[in-house]
Amino acid sequence: MTKVGLAEAIQEAIIQEGYDAADIFGFAFTDSSALEAWLTRFQSKCEAFKDLPPAEWISHPVAAKCRILWQQVSKPAPPPAPEAGVSTAAPLPACTKLSTTDRDRMRKEVEAKYASHVFCHDTLPSMGLLQIVKQQCVGKHWEWIPWKRILSEAISQEARARRAADSHNDLLHLVADSMGVLREERGPDNVQSAYRIQCLLETRANAFAMCGACHLGSWTLYNKKFLAYYTKKVGDTYRGPSGAEAEEADHVAVQEVFDLCFAGCSMDDALHQVSVERDILRHLLVSVPKPMRSDRPKGEGKGTGKGKPLKRNGLPDGPAENMSRPKRRLPLPPASKLKDRITPQVNFFQ
Repeated sequence: MTKVGLAEAIQEAIIQEGYDAADIFGFAFTDSSALEAWLTRFQSKCEAFKDLPPAEWISHPVAAKCRILWQQVSKPAPPPAPEAGVSTAAPLPACTKLSTTDRDRMRKEVEAKYASHVFCHDTLPSMGLLQIVKQQCVGKHWEWIPWKRILSEAISQEARARRAADSHNDLLHLVADSMGVLREERGPDNVQSAYRIQCLLETRANAFAMCGACHLGSWTLYNKKFLAYYTKKVGDTYRGPSGAEAEEADHVAVQEVFDLCFAGCSMDDALHQVSVERDILRHLLVSVPKPMRSDRPKGEGKGTGKGKPLKRNGLPDGPAENMSRPKRRLPLPPASKLKDRITPQVNFFQ
């Protein structure tokens, strides 16, 4: 109290109120309003300041010194110095586990922000996908998500139904279920249908928009470009990209988007740069020529070819039972027997 300049009479008055230690005086008032209320009561107890009007007491030096004293003793203690060799880097922010209530709130916020956007079971992100995207948005550590882990609410329900119908429940699964451990749900490994790919891309776009990573229109433009090149008509001698090739193209393009985000660009600018400015998908989703096929009917080729037996003496060199034997010519009878078979001629003029 002496450091702030309070007189001995004021100090004795404060001690008589019960504040005989600096810590007690500091932690007795939770905020400044509580301190101001105490100063008003303290004025009425001090004989020297009892007759002062309230307006003068508020700005009186004694009241100001009491405020300084309270600020000095109520400051938190500084943190201890770190030990040698201990890292002082701030840990990554933790993402709280989302619930269905949080997802419903995020969905309503997106619908209020984009009036023409509508969610359905095929495009509403599942809780597992939403948790993954939320974790990436909080920590700013972007990573491409494989297609089999991009699950909508409809596909997630189908996966849970298959898991419930599965009669094989080993001890590990039973223990995990009893502890509340959530198993990772996976979708189909290879997606070929254009509609399924469209639902998959829209589900991912909704997840990033619900977590506030970017504008929904940026992902919508990327999805339209992707589907336009994937469903582009090709000639008779060419074929379009397969499902595995489409997934690999999406991996390369989205990884380029995340690389720009790591370089300092926003996700909206990165998506526009990849899908419009560079037009990377045009070079990734390309048609390839079909394998050549011979128009000659089977079995009419020239030469022996591979796998055909060589011919010997005009006959195929194969098993005896499969060879066609030539017809045997019967031997001619002797000349003596031929005379008996010839009808003698009769001379009627003799």
